[in-house]
Amino acid sequence: MEFVESQDYEKSIDIIKSEMVSYYSDNNLIWDDESKLALYRECRLWTIRDGKDIGFAMTREVDDNFYLAELHIESAHRNKGYGLKSLQLARDLAADFGYAEIRIKVFKNNPAYKLYLRAGYTMEKELAYTYQLVAKTHSNQIKS
Repeated sequence: MEFVESQDYEKSIDIIKSEMVSYYSDNNLIWDDESKLALYRECRLWTIRDGKDIGFAMTREVDDNFYLAELHIESAHRNKGYGLKSLQLARDLAADFGYAEIRIKVFKNNPAYKLYLRAGYTMEKELAYTYQLVAKTHSNQIKS
């Protein structure tokens, strides 16, 4: 399995919007296509491949921090371990870029929160609608 850099932002953002619109609605937030496209274009987009495309990830470097901004596994490939493997690849990628830690923000009502905890991420801080989680990049330990 690998991350391969991509440029197909519009397709990825359409997928993100369709997956995230309920979280925005549940938290009385407004999705703005134009501002989201501008924000996501500041990220690096990666296709997740395992012999075939199974999803994508976005990473971003902000204020000397490395963020996994988005992680999407296509529905046909969910519940097969690709999420955990992708989280480890993201940690490895952060380490390759020289970071000792990787961060992610997740909506409080997103079930992916449990996946991140299983992957070794811990609570760094609680924000209004999200949790910011952090993981060390040097650890290859994934909890089962």
